[in-house]
Amino acid sequence: MRTLRARGSALTKIGDERGAVTVIIVVVLGALLAVAALAIDAGMLYQERRQLSTAVDAAALAAAQELAEGRPESAESAARDYVASNSDVPGVAVTVTFPSPKQVTVSAGTSRDLFFARSFGNKKASLAAQATACYGPATSTSNLAPFIVPALFVPSHLGPANNFSFTLGDDRPTGGGGQGGYFWLCDYDPGGGGSPKFADWIVNGYQGEVSVGSVANGTGVKATLKSAMKERIATDPNVVIPVFDSTEHSGANGEYHVVGFAEFVITGFNFNGSPKVVSGYFTNGRLVASAGSHGSPGVDFGITTVWLVN
Repeated sequence: MRTLRARGSALTKIGDERGAVTVIIVVVLGALLAVAALAIDAGMLYQERRQLSTAVDAAALAAAQELAEGRPESAESAARDYVASNSDVPGVAVTVTFPSPKQVTVSAGTSRDLFFARSFGNKKASLAAQATACYGPATSTSNLAPFIVPALFVPSHLGPANNFSFTLGDDRPTGGGGQGGYFWLCDYDPGGGGSPKFADWIVNGYQGEVSVGSVANGTGVKATLKSAMKERIATDPNVVIPVFDSTEHSGANGEYHVVGFAEFVITGFNFNGSPKVVSGYFTNGRLVASAGSHGSPGVDFGITTVWLVN
């Protein structure tokens, strides 16, 4: 009798323990499901926020580009269209404001239906993004041709009516103040390469970023650069070049002090004999890409860029 009672008591205890374990498992599984639900919904929201933020950033840059290119009347529609095309937020849900004549702020917001989190009473989540972009003179840019000119010489040769034949020197001028009337060769990457390197930069532009500051002196202009000049004139005669206000040192150690950038249209050249010349004129500038820092260059000849403020 005692054995049966003891056995029954043991079975009852085991049953109670199994019941408790079952309750714990149910609670733990519920918690895990809740965490999984939140993680899945949170992951979805994170991706959609990133997409919306990217679209708003690009929309602000697109609107700033419209401002920079003299089309303020189309800046707002450009921003709305860009957000609508790159996210599922309609253009009517986009707010575009202009903190200043050279700045644009784009805001967009929407809500998203939640899936698993609905089981816990959360049916929707809000998404919002905002970006401000502006435009101004470029203090750095890429795709430059390897020529440089004194800043003081640009204004008098603006436009086709002021087309001029500029003498190129075998060395850059020395001393302060900038020597007017001459184009010179400059070296953005003074690690060797010679004429083939300069030929590539003439045809394709230097792919690195060049900033306001110091640029090394280039080697003398060689007749071997003639084919590169012909190719560039045939494909795109408009080149962006740095301008300088003074120089330091001499020879291979020479440097220009770059204070800004200008656009030059190559109309002809003569690299036979001496002196060698490049003919052309300067424009009022253009919009360029820039990945560098932004500020105010020493001179502004219309080479502008757009960037995100925040």
